[in-house]
Amino acid sequence: MKVNTDSMILGSWVQVTSQTRMLDIGTGTGILALMLAQKAAPDAVIDAIDIDADAAAQARENVLRSPWAENINTCQGCVLSQAPARQYDLIVSNPPYFDSVQKHSRAYEKQSAARKQARQTGSLQPEALFHWVNAYLDRDGDFYCLYPAPAVQFLIPQAEAEGLYCDSLLWVQSVAEKPAYVAALRFRREPSIVKKDNIIIHNEAGEYSEAFKALCRDYYLNF
Repeated sequence: MKVNTDSMILGSWVQVTSQTRMLDIGTGTGILALMLAQKAAPDAVIDAIDIDADAAAQARENVLRSPWAENINTCQGCVLSQAPARQYDLIVSNPPYFDSVQKHSRAYEKQSAARKQARQTGSLQPEALFHWVNAYLDRDGDFYCLYPAPAVQFLIPQAEAEGLYCDSLLWVQSVAEKPAYVAALRFRREPSIVKKDNIIIHNEAGEYSEAFKALCRDYYLNF
């Protein structure tokens, strides 16, 4: 699994303060777990899980080569089958979200079975994810995720049905002339007015915007 801009935005946007027990669902390369570890206290414990065995192995390799190997536990499996002994005070997920093929493309035909599983909601439906998070998120915990912009209007009510309420929403645009294509969301236990913001990745010259650089500066060496 490649490191993509969406994950970089989500990981940069996540706020880590005093949380010490965190979970990255669908870790892929382990990028979000590693970003959390960079922000967290030295004694923080981060679990990272992926349903694909090769992805979980790659995440573990990346973790072992990082300064946070003692903080991150990687495992392979479906999170829905897990029953942690303790709740998490922060959960993050860049989940699979392509319900079906929107149009015929050679790129999709060449997609591996593992990547299809990682990109399509068949392996992790939003309702099931919200239900699991509701069971294992601490009362004062935060849940961060990222989904396509058109799905937000349906996702928020689904989350509310599981006792999770969106309090922050970041619309992500590739360029100013196009509408947001994905949105990052933060859910908490208590209802509140949703704080909305947006970020544009590229400026008119096709370069990274100043807003994108400011958000992700801690994770890009050339920023």
